[in-house]
Amino acid sequence: MSGLVRRGGKVCGNFSDVWKLSVVALFLVAGCRFVPEAREGERAIAPLPPRFGEVGMQDGFLTVDGERFLVVGVGYEPGCRKGQLPWERKFEPDVLGADFARIRKAGFNTIRTWAPLLDEELELAAEYGLWAIPGIWFDPAGDFADPKFQDEQLRLIEREVGRMSKHPNVLCYLLLNEPHGHAVHSAGVSTVKAFYAKLREAARRADPKRLFSYSNCVATDFVMPDEWDFVAANVYPYSPVTIEKALGYRTYLEILRDRYAGGKPMLITEFGLSVSPRGDGRGYGGNSLEEQRDGVLRMWNDILNTGCGGGCVFMWTDGWWKYGDKDRHDDHAEEWYGLIETDSERIGRPRPLYYALQDYNRAIRTQPRDGDAVAGDSVAVEVWAPEAAQVQARIGDGGWEALKRVGRQWWRGEIPLKDVKPGAEYLWTRAVAPSGEASGLKSCIVRVGGEPSSSLSVKIRPVSSPFDVGVPMPLEVEVRDGAGRPVSGRMVNVGRYLHTQWNEAAAEAETDGEGIARVELPALPAPGIASIAAGAAYEDGLIRRRAGDYVHVDVE
Repeated sequence: MSGLVRRGGKVCGNFSDVWKLSVVALFLVAGCRFVPEAREGERAIAPLPPRFGEVGMQDGFLTVDGERFLVVGVGYEPGCRKGQLPWERKFEPDVLGADFARIRKAGFNTIRTWAPLLDEELELAAEYGLWAIPGIWFDPAGDFADPKFQDEQLRLIEREVGRMSKHPNVLCYLLLNEPHGHAVHSAGVSTVKAFYAKLREAARRADPKRLFSYSNCVATDFVMPDEWDFVAANVYPYSPVTIEKALGYRTYLEILRDRYAGGKPMLITEFGLSVSPRGDGRGYGGNSLEEQRDGVLRMWNDILNTGCGGGCVFMWTDGWWKYGDKDRHDDHAEEWYGLIETDSERIGRPRPLYYALQDYNRAIRTQPRDGDAVAGDSVAVEVWAPEAAQVQARIGDGGWEALKRVGRQWWRGEIPLKDVKPGAEYLWTRAVAPSGEASGLKSCIVRVGGEPSSSLSVKIRPVSSPFDVGVPMPLEVEVRDGAGRPVSGRMVNVGRYLHTQWNEAAAEAETDGEGIARVELPALPAPGIASIAAGAAYEDGLIRRRAGDYVHVDVE
């Protein structure tokens, strides 16, 4: 979200019933000190210290010295506390040192910024074992077609990337944050992509060894990120209606992964919820501390279940300056996303979300994912837990099995299925400290024995495209089951968003006997590019999911 005022919506998303149980478990069970011995338990292993090395890519993850690296990140903006402006800040080693110690204690390994970090800030982050994903800030609503504007940004990138390139803890770079839809559309997609190519070339000249991308968002998700090293996206569950009403959070992430990533790492470089006193009633601000905690954990869960290479929660501290008065904490949503609440006390106080993430990050399961079908004699389990002494897993009511450390950060093992009945079953994972204290307890649901999925397919069939300005938009949505048969009587939610303006519309309809739902969306007032999403809910064992489709259409 950076310093831009956003629009909003309701916290939503598709998630399984296991999530409700997992949230309770995070706060009631994970803190217990009695831990039964794992079968074939191995001795506790001392955690390995962080190490910086050569960054690459493999199997949808970034890598460090050839080992897959899960980005467990937090957005960090130096100079955003009371009375400060980030671009006028001075190096504050005491404040940053306290922040970085807390960040590491909460299990984060990466800070993500929106503007270049000072050399001293990068050096201090390295002392605390933190990687950095520096951003390069320039006007996301600028004239991308203007040669003068382009030259200014190219010089900025060459200077700042070149300066930061000497720091060993730079993981990768983000060369732009959330370009505006109207700016991209008015310049033309081909012109913008040519500009992006120049940005990459300038950055690679300045730092040939690092990876580069930019943080896209729903406003310009009609631009394919095909030439960037990895995919980065800022994704929130409350807006626009294409996510909020139609697809839900995880389904939208899966569409981004399938259409844009192409096997490259996909990082969700912003996700979070604001606890501002004032909200829009849809989730953009106005959340309670508990809603922030549970909603962010739910998003983090969806990000990992989508198979992303990691994410960066938005953000470390509240940004006092964002609504115009650096000395007053306004009640606007943009100023209240922090894991840490600050006022005249510079170091600040953790909100409940901080402690919840601290526990969650102790042991992050990447395999299996919620809803996976497993067959055979065992299920493969993989957990990221670089600082754990031991990691364990179990399925159903079975005993805890010890996983084995593989490399510096990962734990893997095979959990037997011989005594597990076919059907939906809970799989649990946790970390164990040398003291015997368990943490990071979480669960997912797997379908044992190859139980057939009850998934749906959803397909949007525009009646006419391009659409005309001032003319209603009729649509047909086809819903079929896993065997390809039409599904009747199923409610379909449709959302539309005009990228060149903040113009939204939503509708719903049930499918008929042929599996077709028909809706008509209101006319659009201006030309541009619009996205249309359609989604339908289904039950898959114990798991509640949404299937969806997402298309972009021209409006002339």
